[in-house]
Amino acid sequence: MVARPHRRDGRTRLSVGLLLFVLKAGDALAPATTPVPNAGDRRMPVTVLTGFLGSGKTTLINHILTAQHGKKLAIIENEFGAVGIDDALLAKNAKLQAEGEEIIIMMNGCICCTVRQDLVLVLNRLQDRIASKKLNIDGVIIETTGLADPAPVAQTFFLEESVKEHFRLDGIVTMVDAKHVEQHLDEEKPEGAENEAVEQVAFADRILLNKIDLVSPSDLARVEKRLRDINAFAPIEQCMQSSVDVGSVLDLGAFDLQRTLEMDEGFLDTDAHHAHHEHDATVTSVAISEPGEVDLVAIDEWISTTLRDRGGDIFRMKGILALQGAPQKFVYQGVHMVFNGAYGDEWAEGEARTNKLVFIGKHLDADALRAEFSACLYTPEMEAKKLAALRFQIGDEVQCILVGPDYASEPTWRKGKVVARMHREEGLAGVAPYRVQLDDGRFIVAPLDTDMVIKVPLRFEIGTPVECNLGDGWYKGVVVAHMYREAGWAPEEVAPYQVKLEDGSLIFAPHDEDEVIRRPRFGVDLS
Repeated sequence: MVARPHRRDGRTRLSVGLLLFVLKAGDALAPATTPVPNAGDRRMPVTVLTGFLGSGKTTLINHILTAQHGKKLAIIENEFGAVGIDDALLAKNAKLQAEGEEIIIMMNGCICCTVRQDLVLVLNRLQDRIASKKLNIDGVIIETTGLADPAPVAQTFFLEESVKEHFRLDGIVTMVDAKHVEQHLDEEKPEGAENEAVEQVAFADRILLNKIDLVSPSDLARVEKRLRDINAFAPIEQCMQSSVDVGSVLDLGAFDLQRTLEMDEGFLDTDAHHAHHEHDATVTSVAISEPGEVDLVAIDEWISTTLRDRGGDIFRMKGILALQGAPQKFVYQGVHMVFNGAYGDEWAEGEARTNKLVFIGKHLDADALRAEFSACLYTPEMEAKKLAALRFQIGDEVQCILVGPDYASEPTWRKGKVVARMHREEGLAGVAPYRVQLDDGRFIVAPLDTDMVIKVPLRFEIGTPVECNLGDGWYKGVVVAHMYREAGWAPEEVAPYQVKLEDGSLIFAPHDEDEVIRRPRFGVDLS
């Protein structure tokens, strides 16, 4: 059955993956990501405090709200039940309560507010008070309910633009009850339900192992091993009665891509933690450390596919990649299917270009992950195979899409001619399938050999008479626009032609194929 030219499901999609470059006018490609933020990041740091019921979170919060630690912190209780902070303690230490709001300002300058609505709204309200000089704080701590999965809270800081603009996720701290954590970790859940205690440990950037005075040294060692079997990368700090320095929950920099660059081989060595498993843990940690450079397209496809197909099982991921031909390290963080990456420091002269990846999640197949990653390593054989598969030869006429800062609102297609294949440029990652000289004399590179980036030129110029198949017959018209887009379409969607029919109506043709649009069999007069 022939598709109607005006059907939306036929539009060409122009999306690319997570790491790939996008075309930019000129002689280079612009990376699709931004550089690693530096120490000048002025956004408010936010710590997410999680832990199972009875682990000691409230005791820690009470301490933070009353101790003279020199920090002015906003404590947000992400609860839908009763206020967890002790009422008598609040009454004794409260300085004032904002009228009409559930915000209590403490004597030490900290504030406490209970979230019974969207967390985004509460954070935006805090920002309004900060911007209006009504509030002066050094950071925010969000206490989640004991049964909460910390992932949705963490993802808020990557997905919500208003939050991302003013706040940055500094880290996830998990409070663990040394006396009772094993029974929570071993609790059997109904089919399809998640073990919240396991997930809270898996998501942690730092673990506060509380109530150590209630267990024997041998029990304590066993508990620590259980925690490291789940999350081999989070430092564990032992404490009693939740008594820890405020610095233990602040300035972790766990989501700071610059600190990801500082991962060392010891951090990635999980063999000691996983030498002997006493429990059939479905949540584990996997580390990959492999020298060499990765192919840009291959690694992009692998990460995109992995997050699409297994993102629900991958709680946390981070890494440093040596992209083939790139002078800078590519660093990334991920929470489930939310991915954040950027270029960091340059590889130092003589420094081994080693890729370092960390996964924490459930049902992880370490051998499969390592094998899949190894398949992304660049080799001359891989390049030869790509060269043989290229669709265009030097001298072929093509049209390329220009996407970048100069074309943010409207991707633009331009005609040109292929002048080089498997093209390298100094300072750019990977090998571009083509270098193209546009008709206006400029040079660009095409990062992918797909129709969404480079394709055969359109057959019909603007003003050319055509016939379009609307499903119930062929209708005559004239081409009035190329690479047409309508309001409401996704940025990556485009139709090759907009056509004005003889009756004056406008349609679009989703494909440049004879089954959809062709030269008229008879003349057409639209004058």
